Formats: sequence, structure tokens, C-alpha cells
Amino acid sequence: MSLTADEDIPHAHEPIDLHPEIASLFAGMSNLDPPMEEREPADVRAIMDGFALKNMPPRPDDVVVEDHLGEFPGRTIRLRLYKPRGVEGPLPVMLYFHGGGYVIGNIDTHDRYVCMLTRSSGVAYLSVDYRLAPEHPHPAQEQDAFESLCWVHEKAASLGLDPDRIGLSGDSAGGQLTAACTLMARERGGPSIAFQLLIYPGGMTKDFTSPSYHRWDGLMLTTPYSKWFASLRAAPGDDPVAFPILHTDLKGLPPAYVVTCEYDICRDQGEEYAAKLMDASVPTTLRRVPRVTHPFFRAMHASPYIRREMREMGHQIRRHLVDDLDG
Repeated sequence: MSLTADEDIPHAHEPIDLHPEIASLFAGMSNLDPPMEEREPADVRAIMDGFALKNMPPRPDDVVVEDHLGEFPGRTIRLRLYKPRGVEGPLPVMLYFHGGGYVIGNIDTHDRYVCMLTRSSGVAYLSVDYRLAPEHPHPAQEQDAFESLCWVHEKAASLGLDPDRIGLSGDSAGGQLTAACTLMARERGGPSIAFQLLIYPGGMTKDFTSPSYHRWDGLMLTTPYSKWFASLRAAPGDDPVAFPILHTDLKGLPPAYVVTCEYDICRDQGEEYAAKLMDASVPTTLRRVPRVTHPFFRAMHASPYIRREMREMGHQIRRHLVDDLDG
């Protein structure tokens, strides 16, 4: 178990010193009138998903992409499989749950991020286009996450994947879905999870009073905007599946790599969950990324600084799904 970045995790640096590659990219996304939380979900999706898709570079040639349909009870969802070109199987596989407060985002908005993680890790990735709120409130997202896990485990052999080397990952709301799905797999007797990667997780708690909410409110993500997402998700405040921080037993969970941002209102909840994992003797590394805010993946195309962080995530994936299991 280890902490990285600052050893004085509860304390923030003053004054705010955003990395210039982050500050320049996000400058145009602040002070929208009216603010996001006063808009309709379709309007917010058009703005934020459009921002994510704007000027997206071509997919890299060294990643092979296949689209699949997951046939689940009463619904069909899109699943996108990524494989590093020329790497022989059966491949370990990570699932990816995109961010967006359970209301926005999809597998297209996060496509290049998953390509980057596939390239940097050398393993396969399955991106899940789970149902969104408010059309599909909680627990639709957790249901889709878990059933996608079961789907890839069942079909692993036909997809060239290793059913014994499965990990889970996601950013923001997808970080919560990673934690929730990991817990669901343990409580339901599988499939077995080898590794969990939580990237600036949000939605881990329904408490909006932690210090980070006050200290970094307004840096891309605001408290009113977060409450808007929570209201549309409509999860009961005492549900430990919806809010993994409430879970009283985290023992026996797979190793975790938890990434938080120095300037992020969600920082405290990610670091609290990492501390709870450590207290439960789960091998856990907490990485607080300096000089960034939520959601820094959006700066990947323009920022070598962010790409370095993503390569480190790939290294962690490879260490847990390839090196540890081979060793």
C-alpha cells in the first residue's frame, strides 16, 4: 500500500497553479450563461459531448476496434472492444466506464482515451455505453456495468480474451461504477476482478460538504452542477452500491490504483475511498496528480503532461494484469 504525490494528502497547495496545458483548454468552458445545472439534459449533452468530440484526432493505427451489442434483459447496449494490433491472445481485458455524471458522455466521447489506455497497457479494453439518467435512473448504470462484466467473461474465449485476467476502470462517474461493480462481483460470487483503476472518481458519496467542495468549487466542476447530476441520477442516499464510501466491508477486493486531481471538488471522496481500501488491507496506490482539475482526460490531445499520466496508468494495468499474473 502506498501514497504518491504529496505525503500531506489533506492539505492543498496555495495559490492555485493549474498546469498551463490544462488552464488553456478549459478556459472556454467556464462561466456559461445559463449555467449547466439550469439547462435541460439534452442541452448539456450537446455542449459537453460536442466539446469532447471537437477536433478529435484520428484513431491510431496500432489499435483494432470492434463494435458489439450486449443483449441484456429488456435492453441492448453498445460495447466497443479495443485490442493492440499484432499482440497475440488470449489478452487480459479492462472494462471502461465513461464519465459524465451518469447523464452525459458515451463510448464515442471517450473513444480516444480508451485507445490511449489500450496502447499504453498492451491489453484489450471493453468500453461500455451504459444507460444514462434521467431517462434511466439508478441503478440502471450499475446494472449495465455488472452485466457487461458478465458478458465479457462469458464471451472471452470467442473474443480472444482471458476470462481470468479482467480489470475494471473508469473516470469520474465511471470511477464510482468501477468501485460499485467490483463490490457487486465480490458479493455475487464473480466474475473475478484482478485490478481496479479509479480515475478522479465522483459520485462516491452524496455528501457535498467536504473541504474540497468548498476549496475548489468552480474549477470546471461546481457544487451546484454536481448536485444537478445527483438529482437526475436519483440514487437513495443510504445505498452502498450507489455510494461505495458507505460500504462497511471492503476486505478482499482486488488491488486498486486511485487517481485524484490536486484542484478538484471530488478529490476528498476519491482519497477517502482509497484510505478505506488501505484500512481494509487492499493493496492500494493513491496518485494525486499535481496542477490538474476535473476532468483532465479532456486535455489528453493537447497535453503531453496528461499523456504521461495516462501512460503511467497503462503501466499499472500491465503490472497487475500481465506481470503479476505471469510471475
